[in-house]
Amino acid sequence: MAFTYCGVNFIDTRTVPPSVTVHNLTPEGAWHPFHFQQREDLPLLKIWGRQETAYRPDIQQEDLYGERISMGKFGLRALADAPFSHGTLAISSPEPDAFSEHDLQMLQEMAALLSEGFQRLDDLQNLEHRAREAEALANAITVVARTPALEEVFAAVVREAAQLTSSERVTLFLYEEDAGVLVPRAQVGHEWESYRHIRLQPGEDLSGQVFATGTPQLYQANNPFTQKLRPENKALLERAVQSQQWASGGAVPLRLGERVIGTLAVRSETRTFTQHDLELLARLGQQAALAIERASHLQDLEREVAERRQAEAALRLAQFTIDNTSEAVFWFGPDGRFFYVNEAACRSLGYTREELAALSIGDIDPDFSRKPWPETWRRIQQQSQPRSRETRHRAKGGRLFPVEITATYLQFDGREFVCTFARDITARTQLEAQLRQSQKMEAVGQLTAGIAHNFNNMLQVISGNLHLLHDQVPAALEVHLADAEQSAGRAADMVRQLMVFARPAGTYHPQPLDLAALLHHILAICRQTFDQRLQFEVHIAPQLPLAQGYTGQLEQVLLNLLLNARDALEAAANPAPRLRASLQLATPADLPADLESGSYLHLQLSDNGVGMDPDTQARIFEPFFTTKPVGKGTGLGLATVYAIVREHQGRILCTSKRGEGTTFSLLLPARSAAAPAAAPAAKSTSLPRGTETLLLIDDEELVRRTLGRGLQRAGYRVLEGANGEEGLAIVQREGKQLALVLLDLSMPGLSGLEVLERLGQLETRPRVVLLTGYAADPSQYAGADEVLQKPLKIADLVHRVRQLLDR
Repeated sequence: MAFTYCGVNFIDTRTVPPSVTVHNLTPEGAWHPFHFQQREDLPLLKIWGRQETAYRPDIQQEDLYGERISMGKFGLRALADAPFSHGTLAISSPEPDAFSEHDLQMLQEMAALLSEGFQRLDDLQNLEHRAREAEALANAITVVARTPALEEVFAAVVREAAQLTSSERVTLFLYEEDAGVLVPRAQVGHEWESYRHIRLQPGEDLSGQVFATGTPQLYQANNPFTQKLRPENKALLERAVQSQQWASGGAVPLRLGERVIGTLAVRSETRTFTQHDLELLARLGQQAALAIERASHLQDLEREVAERRQAEAALRLAQFTIDNTSEAVFWFGPDGRFFYVNEAACRSLGYTREELAALSIGDIDPDFSRKPWPETWRRIQQQSQPRSRETRHRAKGGRLFPVEITATYLQFDGREFVCTFARDITARTQLEAQLRQSQKMEAVGQLTAGIAHNFNNMLQVISGNLHLLHDQVPAALEVHLADAEQSAGRAADMVRQLMVFARPAGTYHPQPLDLAALLHHILAICRQTFDQRLQFEVHIAPQLPLAQGYTGQLEQVLLNLLLNARDALEAAANPAPRLRASLQLATPADLPADLESGSYLHLQLSDNGVGMDPDTQARIFEPFFTTKPVGKGTGLGLATVYAIVREHQGRILCTSKRGEGTTFSLLLPARSAAAPAAAPAAKSTSLPRGTETLLLIDDEELVRRTLGRGLQRAGYRVLEGANGEEGLAIVQREGKQLALVLLDLSMPGLSGLEVLERLGQLETRPRVVLLTGYAADPSQYAGADEVLQKPLKIADLVHRVRQLLDR
């Protein structure tokens, strides 16, 4: 054959559209490759598609395939192509009609030889490709099978599927039965943040169709399944993929037996998938489904183990908590016997667990129902709610103590039992008793305060008039006047005791004092005055801190307690009477439950006298209660002691037993340093005089008359007001002529406090002295210049008025 150009045109059908490469044999004998631009309308594709020899004698005369321009520029006119399996064998010449029938026959025979050669090459390549596929599939299956965690299995499946099928996009969907949708669990090649929100219903898109039918699906060029996408999924897909111009796509079901659990889908923009690709993907998907099932079971097992461990830890924690809780816990069954008790139950009762296991509820609760046990158990079974009550428990040695129990009837795992929590309420019971005693004392104190106020007014009239009589009675009557004054003074002292007992809260302003020195002083007096047979035992700890209080009041407390101890020893006629006093720092165990924590001094006074029975001991701090005969006691001693100690922010406790003596324990707040005591002011023996105008406002006429006469004798002009309104009118009338107002604190109508407030609103007001029959604290009445308590001596009043006027 005579030709100018000869070439092999190779057509690669693995791309869409097929690509064409021309290998030309130049006149110099060299092969020159040339790549055509991929187009579906290339003339070579048309010629190859017909699969018959195409001879164009002269393209300048007849251009059947549109080659005149592209071939004409090379000066070619005669063209011949003989198709073979992978393209065409072509010859060309610048001469028209350059090839004979014989040439064309030779061209076809050579093309047939090319087909045979390429076919053998394809077979070899296919064998190599299948071998590589088998190896890749085996590797992918191994990777997937060896991956332990569920999420890692998902990732491995899509990664290996992409490599096995040369896919740019791979997605694994799993079906969620509760929601009835397919959910993407892993992917390659998508924008995951958007894609993971896609929810496909069965039949929707490619994966939904494969899941619904259970058969693999394949498409070329255009995806027909996107028409079934719901709008929300279509929008998500557009954001995730950015482009849907796929060359090909396919999906296979993931099966476990007859059940489809999900799908595995692939897509490509550059290659066309075949049924063979789906077969590979299906084989991988089969192993993937098994791996997913195994990993899911392992995950469930791990979760179950973790939950079991958490439950066991919670159980151990609950057991530890119950064993170590401060409340006693008892579990007993239908036979009434304990089958579990905690450590607190053993400690409270003094039994071991083994000993309690042999006992029933009736053995430790003496107040438990004595009805036949079957009847009692039926009643317990009817209690649907926890039941609380107070009862008593009996310890191993027989000691009884109060408890509050909460019992709950329970059924668990076919077993009936009662869970009982018991709390020792000994401290609470004692505190409630102390509270009741305190409330009773407060009520009596309020009553006492009212009585004392009125009695002070009467004593003020009596003592004041006795003072005024000194200059008017004959000398022979002076002794009788002195006796009357002495009795009035004793009465005033008794009322002062009552006022200490009834003093309202907030009137206490303590000073530092040495309680050890005070105790030594009082005991020295007692040693000199008590029966010499009495033995004193004194134990005072060294270097004790100071106490907080009033020396005079605490002297009264100590004397009262020591005198009571002496009387108890005399009544017992004990041949070896003994009185023991100890003073030390209190330990936390010494403090009662209602006392604030802090540093306290602990003073104990004990005797081995007659002692007291419980009924007597319960009443010893009540005012006017006494066990002494008429005329031997007022019943105010211990009541006053109780009030003083409480006023000092302390506590007094008593333990006693008939025939064995009594112990009083005092707890008083301690401090670390002492303040210097103020030196007492010297009093003048003569009464000072004055000429100023004074106003006395008091609703008691006898009090006004008595105090007014005493002040008039000292030279003062005294005006009287019977109530607050009358007194204010006098203040308004007298103006600046009024130097001082003596104002009763408790009056009907306008009270003394209201009058004091009105006086404080004046532009210039006189000095004000408050007079009261109640216990009063001057710091409570900031508007007053002085607060004096009735009954007061006329001389003391005159001195104090003069001091205020001269200030």
